Amino acid sequence: MMPTVFGIPSYGIAIAGGTLVVMGLARRLARREGIDPEVVIDVTLICAIVGLLGTRAAHVLEFWEHYRQLGWTEVLRLDRGGLSWYGSLLVLPAAWLYFRRRGLPVLRMLDLFALYLPAAQLFGRLGCFAAGCCWGERVSEGASGLLAWSAVRFPVGSPAWLAHAGAALGTGPLGAEQAQAAFAALPPALQQGSWPVVPVQLLLSAAGLVVSVVCLFCHGRLRRHGQLFALVFTLLAAARFGLEALRGDNPMLGPLSLHQYYSLAAALGGALGYAALGRWGPPRQAPVPAR
Repeated sequence: MMPTVFGIPSYGIAIAGGTLVVMGLARRLARREGIDPEVVIDVTLICAIVGLLGTRAAHVLEFWEHYRQLGWTEVLRLDRGGLSWYGSLLVLPAAWLYFRRRGLPVLRMLDLFALYLPAAQLFGRLGCFAAGCCWGERVSEGASGLLAWSAVRFPVGSPAWLAHAGAALGTGPLGAEQAQAAFAALPPALQQGSWPVVPVQLLLSAAGLVVSVVCLFCHGRLRRHGQLFALVFTLLAAARFGLEALRGDNPMLGPLSLHQYYSLAAALGGALGYAALGRWGPPRQAPVPAR
């Protein structure tokens, strides 16, 4: 874990890096597709602002009891991580309004950005790992093989450690000041760092890379506009559904976590959208490069 780089929160660096990479690659593709590259800058900035607000709001609402106890200052601590991926769905209506206002083809523009959206997940989840948020389930002491080899421990003060310390004390997740006050009462192992956990952030990052490769292969091979966006949406949601089973920080509702229900609904919706667009979507046309 590396919470800061030269005093700058590493989580923010990862998010900013992913945004710049997506914007740069999308601008290059826009030029090849005959779309004004400057549009990409406008949409990226709009989506970055709306997405940050939406993902943070969704996370805070999901863990409202935790933030209600710690106060509003903790709500603003983005350096500790804490963004809910599904809050980013707010960028869709924001982007749609911008495209309509500019008279741009919505489905074609969504395909343009969708090609590189998995790269944003790749960077974002690396930021989660650096911040110590979105951690995996605890690896038991008797575990062996790949599970034991890949287990990681996050340092004292990290979000994972705060949650584990609160669980050990029976108080629920702690704030930094509360944890310091109760530090001496913690088990010796927890005074050295969090319990060993599955590095699920790195697995989600790898899933983003795999989805990127699949979609780059499919780009240009799909017959209709909008299909690429639906495919990316479906694959990311399906990967999230599977890997969520390894998370250790999300609330459970029956046999599944809350985010698994979200992921299942998103994957099914994306698959239905892919099928519908494959039949009724506007056909792709040969692009005319922008001058």
